Amino acid sequence: MTRRLLNLLTALSLLLCVAVVALWVRSYWRYDLTGARLGGAVALVGSYRGHLLWAAELRDEHKGAGEWYGHDSGGRADAESTWQFLRTNAAFNVLGFSYTGDVQTSMPLRVMVTPSWSAALVLAFLPGRRLAHARRRRRRRNENRCAACGYDLTGNVSGVCPECGESSR
Repeated sequence: MTRRLLNLLTALSLLLCVAVVALWVRSYWRYDLTGARLGGAVALVGSYRGHLLWAAELRDEHKGAGEWYGHDSGGRADAESTWQFLRTNAAFNVLGFSYTGDVQTSMPLRVMVTPSWSAALVLAFLPGRRLAHARRRRRRRNENRCAACGYDLTGNVSGVCPECGESSR
């Protein structure tokens, strides 16, 4: 059961990583913005010039459940003024990570901007770790060592590692 859940999470993480990388590449030609109303909160996600924009409006003024705001996509000139506004009004801006609290637009927003590479790196961690683990186990088996602990199994005819008890077959 645990292995199935880990495999599912790894596959989901890999799929999301590929989607973020595709959005990252696309963001240099077009901007994207989409959002939804979830209860009393409004959540917006966007991409522009290699960055992901995360925005939330947490006030209870707009009651609605699951209302979708749709998708807005356009050329670079369409988003440049918003991008400049967020860059100049950021509470902090370090290495491409920035946070702008309570932006006053048509609705008060809290906006966080992160580089796309950071999201791709976080999402690639689990698949990368699983790949490294599988390669290490395969290399140990090819070298006649226990796949779990690396104990040298030369001359072992029982098929069980005397160090950890793992079956080598």
